[in-house]
Amino acid sequence: MPLAFPHDLGMPTPPGWLKKLRRGLDGYFRSRTLFQPVGGTLKARADSAEQMVSNFIGARKSTSKIPVPGTLRNTIPDFVDPEFLAESEYYEKANEVTAKTQQYDSAAVAKDRGIPYYMFITEGKKVQPALKTLIESTGGEIIVFFKQK
Repeated sequence: MPLAFPHDLGMPTPPGWLKKLRRGLDGYFRSRTLFQPVGGTLKARADSAEQMVSNFIGARKSTSKIPVPGTLRNTIPDFVDPEFLAESEYYEKANEVTAKTQQYDSAAVAKDRGIPYYMFITEGKKVQPALKTLIESTGGEIIVFFKQK
């Protein structure tokens, strides 16, 4: 029997940048080097974080509204690629990364398109189990990418 490849199973092939990551002891993918966003304000650091993710995955920040299947809402994921959706979530003060409407909507779009949804987060933050389940249900991963300030 020949080997089955992800595209043979109806699964999307992981993006090339995913190969630059390794799985940590906590079960999450991690960048070999964690990145420290720069800027004088939290907004500037969040923008810097988005630019770092953009450079890493090779996709520009999205500004296009995408209809959320089964709703009358639109969503704007941080990064939209034909092969995946991605979100940059740089947190300084919050101790837990939780699922919000944005994440549920982006996951619904990813599932509708048959592509994974990835989330890039700050180290040391607890991830709500519902968020982990949501992201993984799309075939995506939560990726520890930013240094704790």
